[in-house]
Amino acid sequence: MYQAWMEYDFNITDVDDECISSIWQRILSRIAHPNITTAMKCIVGLAAASIILLIGFSIYYHSELQRIKKEQIIAYTRMGERATTILPDGTEVTLYNNSKLIHTIGDYNESERHIEFSGIGYFAVTKDNHRPFLIDTYGLKVKVTGTKFMLKSCKNREYGELLLTQGSVELESALTHQKVKVKPGQRALLEYRTGLFQVMSDADTENIDSWQSGMLSFTQKTLSTVLSTTEDYYGVKIILEDSSLLSDRFTGTLPTNDLSQSLRIISEAYGLRFVINGQNVTLQKKHK
Repeated sequence: MYQAWMEYDFNITDVDDECISSIWQRILSRIAHPNITTAMKCIVGLAAASIILLIGFSIYYHSELQRIKKEQIIAYTRMGERATTILPDGTEVTLYNNSKLIHTIGDYNESERHIEFSGIGYFAVTKDNHRPFLIDTYGLKVKVTGTKFMLKSCKNREYGELLLTQGSVELESALTHQKVKVKPGQRALLEYRTGLFQVMSDADTENIDSWQSGMLSFTQKTLSTVLSTTEDYYGVKIILEDSSLLSDRFTGTLPTNDLSQSLRIISEAYGLRFVINGQNVTLQKKHK
């Protein structure tokens, strides 16, 4: 416009001076701020795009957060395995054979710490008086704030069992809603068929410690207890043909990584022989 104005031969003899001056000022103004309208449009466009992007990100973040909260974290062991898992609050759980622990991210570390469990496990629960630690397991609900205990909860057993070494635990029967409190040194049994508890002051803390150390140690324990513990640890069913031996006392240590060796030690102590058939073990008298 400026170039055309200066070089073009206009016939402006009939044009008013004031009108010419006004046109000239408008040309100078556009020259001085040539892109102001375009720049403003760009700024407004970028702002609108940013807002749309922010809204889209917020929606995505919210949906992802809700999805993550519903995700389940699963820890499990197979036959003969042992593993330790650490939960978000620092709680340590040692899982023994054929055990499973599940916690949903959204159900943990908010108003309560909730998990699902089956099998055999040793729990060292981080203390938190404001957020109880809750376990849903077969036929049983467990509530603690901070404590240490062994929990045995398997569908193929007649009883669920909890042995407490430290703190306190509240148990509730899923069938009868009966509640009991367990103190250190006590053992609670839940009969699955009736949904009723028995609480006894004979928790075998020596046995719990030996599980943790990787060896099964017994001092003057009945053979019945020894066989039951071996069943639990290895996930097998042991049948003793001579039931009169069940009340005999046994002192010794069994390995936790070799079922055959454990059975060999027991058999030699009582003059027996063992037969393994899948998950079933039979202890028989030796043939002369």
